[in-house]
Amino acid sequence: MKRIFASLLCIAMLLSLAGCSAAIPKDNEPIPGVRTVTVAQKGKTEYTIVYSSTLADDSVEKAAALYLQTALEQMTSATFRLMDDTTPAAGPEILIGSTNRKVSQQAGAGLSRYDYRITVQSGNIAIVGGGDLAVQVAVNAFVSTYLPDYSILSEKKKKTVKISTSVDTFGSCDPQAIYGS
Repeated sequence: MKRIFASLLCIAMLLSLAGCSAAIPKDNEPIPGVRTVTVAQKGKTEYTIVYSSTLADDSVEKAAALYLQTALEQMTSATFRLMDDTTPAAGPEILIGSTNRKVSQQAGAGLSRYDYRITVQSGNIAIVGGGDLAVQVAVNAFVSTYLPDYSILSEKKKKTVKISTSVDTFGSCDPQAIYGS
């Protein structure tokens, strides 16, 4: 029961913060002079979404990976392959949670249970957390930041999604740190 309550608090907190944002250009247009990676353009992508092979089919992290796939496909009309980390990398990847890839292991090092990180390294995007709830919140933060017009009810679009190569965002969804004990 406490876990469900904590999950609901974190999701409510994320939704209440959705109106707040960093210096992100309108419609995710790149800032002149800032290097970016193109996640999708003209209905095409080279990215694969990767999750840990150790996850159960009904795990929170796998559900977060499926949610990200749905949101990206809805907003870009590109097809994003979803696979576990036993498949060798064959191009740029969006890494969800703790995978066997060096980028996600480095990105997740030192995170506490409720901490998360979104970072771009060597063209790969790591969305990691210290626990499954943190990974879910991180994916939600990624979607609300880089796909701000996304809604499950949206019609398919052919949006270009570019992300700065200098992205390195940390966050927390620890209910005790936010609301006290």
